[in-house]
Amino acid sequence: ETPTARSKTVLLAKNLPMGTKTEELQNLFAKYGLVNRVLLPPFGITAIIEMQEAREAKNAFKNLAYTNFNHCPLYLEWAPSNVFKEGEQTTNCVQNSKNTEVLLTDTKVDEAEKPEDDTTIFIKNLNFKTNEEAIEHHFEKCGKVYKVTVARKRHPNGSLLPIGYGFIQFMFKKAALKAMKEMQNSVLDDHALQLKLSRQSASTQKNFERKRVIEKQPGTKILIRNIPFEATVKDVKELFSSFGDLKFVRLPKKLSGVGSHRGFGFAEFSTKSGAKKAMESLGESTHLYGRRLALEWALEESEERDAFDSRKRDVANNVSELARGMQCSCKLMIQVIRAEHASMSLLWEML
Repeated sequence: ETPTARSKTVLLAKNLPMGTKTEELQNLFAKYGLVNRVLLPPFGITAIIEMQEAREAKNAFKNLAYTNFNHCPLYLEWAPSNVFKEGEQTTNCVQNSKNTEVLLTDTKVDEAEKPEDDTTIFIKNLNFKTNEEAIEHHFEKCGKVYKVTVARKRHPNGSLLPIGYGFIQFMFKKAALKAMKEMQNSVLDDHALQLKLSRQSASTQKNFERKRVIEKQPGTKILIRNIPFEATVKDVKELFSSFGDLKFVRLPKKLSGVGSHRGFGFAEFSTKSGAKKAMESLGESTHLYGRRLALEWALEESEERDAFDSRKRDVANNVSELARGMQCSCKLMIQVIRAEHASMSLLWEML
């Protein structure tokens, strides 16, 4: 059966706590980039979050999957690529159970020009009367602006009301850094602006090292370390099943065979591609119940057997050395006892 194609910009947030508000999800994901829309049905426990850029969506997934959200782990997976019907209007919005929307209107330069990475700034404390043109004019001295976005909420009467925040994206990273340095707390329409640069991805060197580890993939099995003791097999399955069919998830028990697991486990996929996707997405910084998981490729069965045999030989050698040491100690003890016995016999003869 052909696996379902997955979107690169749309995420599913599953098993949400009852009473979750759309605004909470909007604010949570907005830390990682522009959010086109958040869909959450009345009394729903699953939400759909659409990010504008694939890179931002991937960054949000890496940083938010299985983090604590309202005292529950946040389950994320990539939505099917056809979750929105073809041709469906994609005006940026955040929609909640009361049918209110937050619209993100923007001004943008020619689509043929692509901005550098890490050039988006989150702007807070905007005056409600401030529009995109005013923001662009305010920041244009820092460098070429790619796009300005202002968040607005749809009023029941149909009008759009600003809600005090937005985004600005520059063409070049140096312009964004200049804006952060020179425009922090600058005043626009009598409001002091609060600026925050979007979270940057891991360093180039770290990504290179991770890529080398992933490319050395020996098989389909992943070793997972630092698993919190309260986590269950079901929790780990929920985390890894988004990337492909799982053969099994195993959390070895302690020697007694009862109680909690030992803090590590294995996840084996049916295909190498599924295992590789999981390692790429979860291997860098994934938290489960507040603990950062450490992922590495598990040894193949033959390698595991060789490693086990090697450990067995080491144990046997240690036991042999211990036995030889004990044997020498016993011989020495016998010699001491014999010497003491001879001394006692000589003493009795003298008496």
